[in-house]
Amino acid sequence: MKWALLWILFLWLFIGVSWGQAEEPNWRKSPVPAQAGNFPETLPCRAQYEFGWTNIGAAKADVTFSYSGDHYFFSASGGTYGWARKLWKIDATQISSGFRGSWLPEKMHQIERYRSYTMIMDVQYNKLQADRLRMAIPTPGKPHARKIFPIKNMRDMLAAMLFVRSQPLRNGDQISQVVFPGDSAFFIQNRVLGRETIDCGGKPMRTIKFSLSMKKILMDGPQEGSLVAHRKFHSGVIWISDDNKRIPIRAEMDIFIGYVYAQLKSVQF
Repeated sequence: MKWALLWILFLWLFIGVSWGQAEEPNWRKSPVPAQAGNFPETLPCRAQYEFGWTNIGAAKADVTFSYSGDHYFFSASGGTYGWARKLWKIDATQISSGFRGSWLPEKMHQIERYRSYTMIMDVQYNKLQADRLRMAIPTPGKPHARKIFPIKNMRDMLAAMLFVRSQPLRNGDQISQVVFPGDSAFFIQNRVLGRETIDCGGKPMRTIKFSLSMKKILMDGPQEGSLVAHRKFHSGVIWISDDNKRIPIRAEMDIFIGYVYAQLKSVQF
């Protein structure tokens, strides 16, 4: 379902782009497992999530997920509200699609509307690369052009989360993959920390708990192919339901402004 939303809006609202020093891990040999798992597909659904700082709501988003033939389809729309909107106005939409079974993406189109400008991101994926157009309106400076990111089998945020939920997810399992949400390529690692019962809308829910780490992959310059740490992202924890649906329930991030969260508010299958 909407793993992507948890990450998309965390990137939209909270993380930013400030990087540390180059590191040595060979990410090209690290992604595991190589294939998607065979856990049953999630059901088509509609859901609403809330995002905020500490325990104060700051943004909401509505998402839908469906299938047609050998494809899956996703859409999301949301933005800030209340006091947060006075500080930082943003409304965002995204549509994306990909392939069932392999959980590889096909295309993604995202629009972010800020107070003084609009940012548009369009990405076409195949097994060899991602082809991206990113432009701001009104346009400052030179005309926009598409850029190729030549890394094999990259996933967008939604496809990455569908890939994770397809795995057996035994306690201690580690999953790593290269993710390209549209701006930069990241090497993302998840580890299954265990099972935990948490509160969801006043009801106890059994969940699978993950840790999250991510690093940016440098695509240009003398250190091309190196990983760099994210100065603003410290750590993350994710909970998904421990049942046949495996839907995202909650995510918490420790970042440069402190603790932020995403929380499932409602879902209809």
